[in-house]
Amino acid sequence: MKKSRFLIIISFVYIFCIMSCNRQDFRIDGTISIPVDCEYAMLFTFYNDSIIYEDTAVIVDGKFMFTGEENIVNSSLISVGNYPGKVLFAELVLEKGKIKVEMNDKVSRVEGTPLNDLYNTFTDSCNRLIDTISKLYKEKDYDAYIIMQREYTKYNSDFKKVNIKNAIGKKVFLEGVNDVSDECFDELFALADEEIKSNHKVLYFKEDREKEAERKKREEQWVGKKFSDFKLETAIGELKNVSDYFGNSDYIFIDFWASWCNPCVEDIPSLKQVYSEYKEKGFTIISISFDQSKNRWKEAMRKYDMPWIQFIAPEGFKSEIAKKYDINGITYGLLVDKKRNEFTVVAVSKYLNQIMPQLYNWDTTKQTLQYSR
Repeated sequence: MKKSRFLIIISFVYIFCIMSCNRQDFRIDGTISIPVDCEYAMLFTFYNDSIIYEDTAVIVDGKFMFTGEENIVNSSLISVGNYPGKVLFAELVLEKGKIKVEMNDKVSRVEGTPLNDLYNTFTDSCNRLIDTISKLYKEKDYDAYIIMQREYTKYNSDFKKVNIKNAIGKKVFLEGVNDVSDECFDELFALADEEIKSNHKVLYFKEDREKEAERKKREEQWVGKKFSDFKLETAIGELKNVSDYFGNSDYIFIDFWASWCNPCVEDIPSLKQVYSEYKEKGFTIISISFDQSKNRWKEAMRKYDMPWIQFIAPEGFKSEIAKKYDINGITYGLLVDKKRNEFTVVAVSKYLNQIMPQLYNWDTTKQTLQYSR
């Protein structure tokens, strides 16, 4: 009897040892480089917006430690501090091995295991590409600028395709899910697991993307068509044709806006920058306001100091020009090519900072102007 009981105990010990050896454990060694008003570090793992795992570690002399079972499918986060004081965060993957976490008040760093190191490589590469893109634009090397933009997009998309099943790929996918111009979204959505496909943010974006595709389809019906002229009221109260102010310009951007439209107002500095850069090259802007109040319109013109021609269509979305161009929301713009295409609309977009560099190196027989929303 004693022998049997001994054998049973030995069997349990053996099984426990085997299970322990087969467990995929992680160990997190964390350091905090600044003082925090907190005694504990908190570790959370998420499935969509729900917490599926949590743990607490005591902070001693700016150091803490976590151990546990590997989870490379879901994203995790370490939080240190309490509101309203300073709170530090570090996002990571609970991958088997020793994970080193350095937390500070700028950017926390996580390294030591393949997936966490992979994310560092990805973000470092993206930052270098973004710096290069910005530098090329400032240097006005527009051909290289466009090539580098495409390289950045391809690098980002390829990374997500390879890693969409792990926590790092999911994180990168979710961070970029607001880009409605992402040509790889449908392919990535098909490859994703149920966590991604049921994510409310992704589902909302998918619906928004479908609406955007329909809107873009409606807009693009005007590309290649002749600009339809309209008679509207100027800032001094005269009724004039819009085309009367095309003058000697090669390219004319028809900007639809209103003083009550926050995105329109936020666009003004960008429009002014493009106008300043290209006005001597044959480019101009004509703005058409959908303000109902002429006083507010004139007050906004003075306030924002837009140095180009202004019209008003107080009927707004019910005006004839809005009906003609199917405008049911602003911001909105029509880029007209007078130089080579005899008043033809060549783009429907507010993204002039992307379009203008292409326009002056544009083969109209072979290219379509590209821009991201």
